[in-house]
Amino acid sequence: LVFLRESPMKILALLSRQYTLLCQAKDLSEQRKGMPEIMESLGLKSSYIARKYLDLSRRFSLKELCAAMEACAMTEEKIKTGRLDMTVGVELLIIRFSGHGAGG
Repeated sequence: LVFLRESPMKILALLSRQYTLLCQAKDLSEQRKGMPEIMESLGLKSSYIARKYLDLSRRFSLKELCAAMEACAMTEEKIKTGRLDMTVGVELLIIRFSGHGAGG
């Protein structure tokens, strides 16, 4: 996305959204919620997409997903307060998330 000149803030928003949805899916799954409730909570209209989130969320612990969400929030704060360059911040997150688990 960076190569395609997508805004680093848009990429950060996409990362944040994905980890938020994964975290919610994991939490709902652990609460043994049914597919209709999961779809409604995630704001999804497709059970196929909801299943994809559930399947992917199983690869991570809830702690890892929460850590990823927090890392996205901290990066956004640093960017917005001028303590971190947008592109560098997003690249660091991608590198961190490319390691083992969501928290790197």
